[in-house]
Amino acid sequence: MKRFSVFLLSVVLFFYAIDSYAMLQGDLDEDGSVTINDAICALRISAGIEYCDVNSPTFTSADVDGDKIISLSDARNLLLVATGISENIIDGIAVTNLPVTFDGITINSFSLSGNKVTINVKNNTGKAIQSLTTISYKCYNTNGTVLKTGSVFLEDMNSGENCNSYFYIEDGTTKVLFTDVDLCFGSYVAETQTSLINDMNVTTLPVTFDGITINSFSLSGNKVTINVKNNTGKAIQSLTTISYKCYNTNGTVLKTGSVFLEDMNSGENCNSYFYIEEGTTKVIFTDVDVCA
Repeated sequence: MKRFSVFLLSVVLFFYAIDSYAMLQGDLDEDGSVTINDAICALRISAGIEYCDVNSPTFTSADVDGDKIISLSDARNLLLVATGISENIIDGIAVTNLPVTFDGITINSFSLSGNKVTINVKNNTGKAIQSLTTISYKCYNTNGTVLKTGSVFLEDMNSGENCNSYFYIEDGTTKVLFTDVDLCFGSYVAETQTSLINDMNVTTLPVTFDGITINSFSLSGNKVTINVKNNTGKAIQSLTTISYKCYNTNGTVLKTGSVFLEDMNSGENCNSYFYIEEGTTKVIFTDVDVCA
């Protein structure tokens, strides 16, 4: 009987140890709460003062924004949580203190209807942004477990403009933390700079993005051919892409796409082509992703 009691106690302690090993997000020293010491630890890791194995539970816990690196952003988020100034109770959910600004994008308000979250956002960057701009967030339950990591796209916005955007949280979410903004500039500015080319309203050409110049545009049926010159000062690879949007007369986006270029030395030209949707009346070139 005594041996069985010892065995039973060992089993209980074993499973207790396993359960205790599950770390609270951000609790790097495993003292049961997120404190300033945890924020300092994340800061030391981000600065390379302390080593942290990328496969360790500590690394996962410190990577608050889920971008697979321990950065100043993670240390900042932990500091906000530790000091208790990071959350307001909004619609029954603990939410990042609002308004909050990341890189000039301000999240003004948060509202909840069922599992649907609507946020109002203002562009305070001083320049136009594209609809590829995203706000990242995390959903937690009462135990601090991350239920969902996601991002929400914004609309095209000139500086000073507002828009609403929405996303869905998981059942059991009690806290939503906004973690970062990934900015994408350019397209909305170009929308007011168009010319009629081959009976199509097109970004005024030539136009240059990051040293890649789009010289000309021609249309045959639904096939668009563009001539492009590499003015970057260095050779580029065929993985370089030009992004575009197709609109109808109502301003509805019919297609968002990108076209690959050829390998080009600096100063060289190439032709590339893509296909537009039926009903397209305007084509806007929005950005270039250079692969050198």
